[in-house]
Amino acid sequence: MASLLIVGAHSHISKRAHRVAFVFAVVASACACTSSSSDAPRGDAGTDASDSTETGTDSCEHYFLATHSRRCGGPVLPAAELDRIHARWIQACANQLQLPGSGITPVTLDACASALETVACLLQGPPAACQFHGALPKGAACNEDSQCQSGRCVNTETDLPSGYRSPLRCGTCVGVVDVGQPCGQDLCPAGAGCFLTDPASNAYVCFAVTEGEAGAGCDQVKAWCKPGLYCDAQSSQCTPLHELGATCTPYGPSGCQPPLICSGNPATCVEPGQVGAKCKQSVDCAPGLGCAYLTTHLCSTVTWVGPGEPCSDTSLCLVGSCPQETASEPDAGSQTKCPTLLADGQSCDNSNGQPSTCDTFSVCMNGTCNLLDSFVCQ
Repeated sequence: MASLLIVGAHSHISKRAHRVAFVFAVVASACACTSSSSDAPRGDAGTDASDSTETGTDSCEHYFLATHSRRCGGPVLPAAELDRIHARWIQACANQLQLPGSGITPVTLDACASALETVACLLQGPPAACQFHGALPKGAACNEDSQCQSGRCVNTETDLPSGYRSPLRCGTCVGVVDVGQPCGQDLCPAGAGCFLTDPASNAYVCFAVTEGEAGAGCDQVKAWCKPGLYCDAQSSQCTPLHELGATCTPYGPSGCQPPLICSGNPATCVEPGQVGAKCKQSVDCAPGLGCAYLTTHLCSTVTWVGPGEPCSDTSLCLVGSCPQETASEPDAGSQTKCPTLLADGQSCDNSNGQPSTCDTFSVCMNGTCNLLDSFVCQ
């Protein structure tokens, strides 16, 4: 089973926010390239990108609210920090809307935000509406996955011996192949996914991926459910999210309405835990709390600390993340500290092994911290 995506978690506040929600780190079954169905709202480049600036700003606002409002349990950034990164996001979002060939337009971004407002707290991947495909063909220069027909931009970021990553360079779009054709190095179009068909030869083929209404059959592989529904493991049908007290599945997508979690024996949808409740991850705890998953495994109050300050599983970094593999209890002499903050325009060569990070919604591009997509690859 693929690992689960936590919607709205602090870890979701990613420099590459639209991939996540995805952080949106995109988490999917099959070969991590499952994309939206042909009959679902999706990030296709065919949408008119000439919408007004006001409309673009509205969609950027909508997306920020959808990804930073506490529908689900877990830590909540201080209001002052939310205000600060909100201003940065609006500019970064405007940059993304203007990228050549981008599948992120005011219309598709708004559809993605609407989908995020209705999904459960734990997902096996981003909603179809948030899997953006652009217009650029194979080999075209790109900043982001969302510019490419294949939904994949390969850049030259590499792991360094120090354990840090080298600065990003401009990438190129991976090719796209039709449904029914072999895939691997080249990926599938919007509405299809790349699936293993022959383990012996390691052969992958593109198959259409659907997104069903309530009652439709589902398997969370080639047949997904629309936002507001989940794939019930027992019936293999798309089912509305459950209310408080309803029976749920304690593994995989639980099917509970946010911020409810699936817990107990027998498992039912319950309110997330208060201080002292057992937890495995922060989404198990009430909004504003965090899970001390490296120490007590209990829901706990959290504090927010600045760059260079000691951090732990309950003392969280305002910008960047704590080296959580060793984080436990913070103290003045601890080597576990939040990374140093690098301002936009500052050099970000991590080859010296010093823990540092560009600001929220900035990336290390060509050796310098830049607000997302303020530099356009051509």
